[in-house]
Amino acid sequence: MTTLIERLRERALDPLKATDQNMDEGWNPPIRHVASPPLLPERLFELEQELGVDLPEVFRQVYTQVGDGNFGPGYGLMPLKDPAFVSTSDQILPMYLNFLQRGWPEHLLLFCYWGCTVYSVLNLQTEQVGIMDLDAWDDETPAEDCVVWQTANLTDWFEAWLSDQDLFFEMGEE
Repeated sequence: MTTLIERLRERALDPLKATDQNMDEGWNPPIRHVASPPLLPERLFELEQELGVDLPEVFRQVYTQVGDGNFGPGYGLMPLKDPAFVSTSDQILPMYLNFLQRGWPEHLLLFCYWGCTVYSVLNLQTEQVGIMDLDAWDDETPAEDCVVWQTANLTDWFEAWLSDQDLFFEMGEE
């Protein structure tokens, strides 16, 4: 049986399927995206140290064996810090550190970009994955209250994407 990582790698390197928004028409000529090169394990360890958190094993495997963003649901997973070319200018590490200064909970990690202010969120304590609109987060509303939890873990979230479930509209609260 083909592993999750092998199936992710195959889809991530297919310019027609790497992201749900597989073509950036804003470029001339329009370009199709594929996964950015994977991180070396040593670089991922350095970035974890900068984050100050331990990333789940599946997350580590995806970023070291598939790619450092630019593939996945929506506009794709965001790079950790050092993007080459990606479909979003957001990067996980700078965004996370900036948000911590504004009261963001340490256990929530934005990691996938859907457009506008919508992101997928990974709970580093429970490994649940959800989706949130950052516009809903303010001084009176805790970030966790703005998340619609979708899957029990990252593996289930990737499996849902690989089976072509629409993670933006069809995933119900779990």
